[in-house]
Amino acid sequence: MNSINPRIYSFDYLRAFAMLLGIMLHSSLFLVETSNEWWIVPNNEVYNPYFYIYFVIHTFRMPIFFIMSGFFGSMLINRLGISDFLKHRVRRILIPFLIFVTIYAFVFPALYIFRDFYNVGNGFSYAYLTEVYNYISSPKVILNANPEHLWYLYYLFMLVLLHIFVYWAVIDKSVFKIGRYMLILLVSVIVIATFTMALFMKDVLLDIPDKGFVPLADMWLFYTCFYLFGVLIFKNKIILRSITNNLVYYILPVIVLIPIAIVLFFTYHADKRFLTKFASVSANTAITWLLSVILVGVFYKLLNFKSKVAQYISEASYWIYVVHLPLVMFLQIILAQIEMDTIAKFLIVNIISFAISIITYHLFVRSTFIGKTLNGKRYRFTKPFAQID
Repeated sequence: MNSINPRIYSFDYLRAFAMLLGIMLHSSLFLVETSNEWWIVPNNEVYNPYFYIYFVIHTFRMPIFFIMSGFFGSMLINRLGISDFLKHRVRRILIPFLIFVTIYAFVFPALYIFRDFYNVGNGFSYAYLTEVYNYISSPKVILNANPEHLWYLYYLFMLVLLHIFVYWAVIDKSVFKIGRYMLILLVSVIVIATFTMALFMKDVLLDIPDKGFVPLADMWLFYTCFYLFGVLIFKNKIILRSITNNLVYYILPVIVLIPIAIVLFFTYHADKRFLTKFASVSANTAITWLLSVILVGVFYKLLNFKSKVAQYISEASYWIYVVHLPLVMFLQIILAQIEMDTIAKFLIVNIISFAISIITYHLFVRSTFIGKTLNGKRYRFTKPFAQID
């Protein structure tokens, strides 16, 4: 089977890159003015460079996740068959989601309570511990639980079930191997569908379905389009050839569109007109797709090689994705009370969050049952990079 579906290291690295960008994106939020209403550490400063970091990463990061998930999902179901594919996805997606969403039902409220106590000088006081105990021992801990940043796993598992149903229902497994012009038509429909759904979201930036366990139909359909695009990439290698051969034609437009999209974002938040929203969403959708295909093309063309360091970080990235957010939030609570240059704060949160995540991965995950659950493999404990296949 490996001769039929050789491992594409570049896409492992791309998926890891998208996961690691989560640290940078979340680290920017306590420095971004738009985070006032919903982030753990409000910031009253006007728009600053950290907003642009957030803006650009937010446009493509989650779509990349779903494109890669569609690609690897299609590869796995072809290799394993329906039954083993379902077992694989339950072990690697559903079980980690259920475990960590349960843990975070306690952790995130404790962080918000800590913020309130720390801001008045109490921190880890007896009163704080009492307040946390009162909260986690009440029905609120269940009633207020949310997927938080693990919503990706939640929505992805629903897509896995849809993928299994379609694979089972379609007798001719080559149905997604289609002609060039039909492929262009289908991809065009997918792009238009994502624009249409984005147009009816609450804001011009992509909504984040991290609150509540009732799936949002528009968000699920939106990301289904990117998952389907990943399936099409796997089934039709002509897409990869087209992307890699025409990268320059994607790069130049996105360079022009990003500043236009930022101006339109500010304009929409000033006038709230539908016409402005239409223009803003149009630019954002174009950037989402352009950056997504650029990254797919660049990684596939330039980074499709075996590297012990890159593979190690790729395997660690799932753990980093799962655990980084409470680390980031805790550091932001502490640093918000310290007079310090914002660049230093941004770098401290990024570096310490990554360092703690990678160290805990090596010490407590890589060679334990946790690593086997997340990555399907358990290594003998040794120095980093020593046992990469």
